[in-house]
Amino acid sequence: MPSGIISTIAGNGSYTFAGDGIATNEQIVPIKVAFDIRTGGIYIADQYNYRFYYVDTAGSLHTVAGNGRRGFSGNGGLATAASFYDPCGVVTDACGNLYVTDVNNSTIDSGRNIRKVTFDSTCRIATLKTNNVVESKDINLYPNPANHTLSISYSEAISSVVVYDMVGKIVIDNKYNSINNVDIDVRRLKRGVYVVRVNGGEMRRFVVSEP
Repeated sequence: MPSGIISTIAGNGSYTFAGDGIATNEQIVPIKVAFDIRTGGIYIADQYNYRFYYVDTAGSLHTVAGNGRRGFSGNGGLATAASFYDPCGVVTDACGNLYVTDVNNSTIDSGRNIRKVTFDSTCRIATLKTNNVVESKDINLYPNPANHTLSISYSEAISSVVVYDMVGKIVIDNKYNSINNVDIDVRRLKRGVYVVRVNGGEMRRFVVSEP
């Protein structure tokens, strides 16, 4: 097996937090990391400095949660003003929000050991299982590259069209006044496979090959 190339992307070997900046110059105690597929950056849980960081693709480290003081506080406010007690895990969802473990704030009656950091409160994740989509023969899709729209016709009057990406994130959610043909603007969609759902039930896949 060929050898890989190892490089440091965050941390300078010391453990006392000294502030945000160039990631390789910072003093952190990483315990868990998570990759953000949306941005290409990574999130880091720092157990002993009671913080969570984000390292962007330019190599800069940013504190995204935690004030550095051990304890429990801050729900409903800015995440960087909140207190944690031994953060030791971090994952992201399709909207880019964080779910973090705050292990030593876990008590039987408080339920404090898992906390969420919300960056985009308008983003929604669907429960739709896109890998098991039953495609309707009653929906017809007609792409129009000239004006970056997708025309949809349906055998019944259309009241709603929802578009999901392949991780279940809702990227378009339009309401209509019961018409049989609609056009949706797809110019802001990235390349990839999407599922369109009409009237909350019937579904079809489509592909965006150009942004």
